[in-house]
Amino acid sequence: MNAYQVPSSMLPVPQFEFATFKYAAGLNDNHGIDYLYWSGPSQAIQYMASRVMAAGQVLPITSPAPNATWTLDFWGPALQCNDVPETKRNQIFTNIWNSYDIDDPHDPASYSFLSWVPWSLSDYGENQNFTEDRPNPTPYLPFMFDFIEVHAGLTYGGTNRVPKIGPASSPVSTTGPLSLFIAILPGTQEVSIIKVYPAERNPAGIREYKYINYSPSNNASVSGECDYMTISHLSDAFPNCTGAPENIAAIAFEDATLLQCNLVNTSYSSEFQFTNGQQDIQLRPNKMHGSPIVNGSARFYGPTELSPEETDCGSLRVAPPAKASNDYRAPDVWKDCDYDSSALNLLSYQGIMAAFNQMILGSAQRNYDGGTDTNTTIMRTVLANTEELAFMRDWSTSHASGEAANTFRGSTGEELLGARGALKSTLEELFQNYTISLLAEPYF
Repeated sequence: MNAYQVPSSMLPVPQFEFATFKYAAGLNDNHGIDYLYWSGPSQAIQYMASRVMAAGQVLPITSPAPNATWTLDFWGPALQCNDVPETKRNQIFTNIWNSYDIDDPHDPASYSFLSWVPWSLSDYGENQNFTEDRPNPTPYLPFMFDFIEVHAGLTYGGTNRVPKIGPASSPVSTTGPLSLFIAILPGTQEVSIIKVYPAERNPAGIREYKYINYSPSNNASVSGECDYMTISHLSDAFPNCTGAPENIAAIAFEDATLLQCNLVNTSYSSEFQFTNGQQDIQLRPNKMHGSPIVNGSARFYGPTELSPEETDCGSLRVAPPAKASNDYRAPDVWKDCDYDSSALNLLSYQGIMAAFNQMILGSAQRNYDGGTDTNTTIMRTVLANTEELAFMRDWSTSHASGEAANTFRGSTGEELLGARGALKSTLEELFQNYTISLLAEPYF
């Protein structure tokens, strides 16, 4: 009697390819100058991000056979999320509080949710505040005040003072780490900054008047008011408080969640098993050792067509090759059609991170009259069912359906318990599912 042998064969399986242009939108040329501009994520990766983040699961991958098993070790992007340290946390919350001081046609609503990326030089435009030689010392703050714009089109370079700008408009920072900040601020719902006209509380009509109404949901007996002011420290005491605590800003942010998620390049070990066409994927990222944070870039050098006699073939690099400062022609070395794989990988990682971020970036505000102002799509993703965002599900009408949220499973196939668990771990798990889902799209 012969023992039964499981039939096996060597078949091609889906592979990752990050040394490609497919994750980034087309690079913009600079009118013949020897570098190209990053212009955002490709449409294909944006569509992929929206599908995975709404469903929460790894998308169906095409197996070479209904019953198949293989392993795959690779380097790829991963998200590493941590609580922001106390000093930076206080700086950020102070910055958010002071943003309420800027004139608004309506009562300035406090943020219940805010997500942003660090500032890039491209976000500033021409300005007198920061340059490549004079960088922003706190690029992680969501708002900047007293910003001086330079209008190159005006005679002799006219300027314009802008009281406040922010958060940054880019989906990723191209001047430093590819980081994402997320602030969940349920306590600010108990604080309303109310703008009144001089006749109501300032008959002299000297200035517009703002005051703070404090109405904690769990203790109505301590509700009251304080005069509004900008602060230097979160613990600053507020003036003219009646029935409200003087450290009202510190109380508003004391139960807040503030995360910084960095994109890292890490090694993965994965095992794919298909049984009668049903996929089971085990994914193990190694983020503990040797996983560097990825820094973004706005400029990529070559290939360009500088003149009719020059070839349009060249090299793509993050940094320019050495050449004389007065030589603006493409060096001969650029004619080799060699593409630096690290530059292509960075393009891909930026595109992948940007598409993920776009589903989260933005803000949600609860107004004094109970209305809401939301310009984020996070509540359309499975992240809406995390513990930290539970309070927003009570008043948001734009989140994903409960059925979609309740079917979310991690890359191991195990259903997350309760309301999806903590935001930090869910973000990391969701990004893993997003990464492995790249194998489901033949285009990539």
